Amino acid sequence: MAALIKIASEDGADFLMSQFDKLQNGEEHSKIAIHCMAGVGRTGTLMGMINSIICLKEQHALENKELSIFSIIRRLREQRFEMCETRFQYKFIYDSVQKYFKTELESIKEVDENNE
Repeated sequence: MAALIKIASEDGADFLMSQFDKLQNGEEHSKIAIHCMAGVGRTGTLMGMINSIICLKEQHALENKELSIFSIIRRLREQRFEMCETRFQYKFIYDSVQKYFKTELESIKEVDENNE
């Protein structure tokens, strides 16, 4: 199980975030189709991760310092019960968003250092 968590947290999140970034930046001209067997667990996890990253980007622009993944999942569950079913899936979202946030901070620091 620990190996599975490591793979999902590192490789899976990196791949998903890079694909999402390509779509957001206009590098890819396709759409994302999200679905798993029941359409709630893995689908909800990916939707939660994408929604969290979108919130981070929007809040950065607005200088808002708050992000509630719990609230994002709750809103998804209002639309479809059982979105993000397990603790593992919830943790995947937190780990992915944390990794994304760290990557963004590093790129901001690089830009600042280059401007000095």
